Amino acid sequence: MKMLRDIAHKKGIIVLVICHDLNIASRFSDRLILFSKGEVCGDGAPSEVLTSENIKEVYGVDADVNMVDGRPYAVYHAKEKEWDLDW
Repeated sequence: MKMLRDIAHKKGIIVLVICHDLNIASRFSDRLILFSKGEVCGDGAPSEVLTSENIKEVYGVDADVNMVDGRPYAVYHAKEKEWDLDW
């Protein structure tokens, strides 16, 4: 991903990458486009798009978004599930 970003900057070209890991996308992208059900839910710089509110709206999960090396990084909060082990 770093190599692709460096080539794009050096050559002045656009590289389109589809990535389902928001933290990797945030780390290496100049621009993020967040989709949900075929609709654009966010478009802009990673710091504008990768927010707790957008993650909650699109994925239905709680997350803290912190800045790491100048880029937003999401930490997700998994809910404890009670298992029915009465087989």
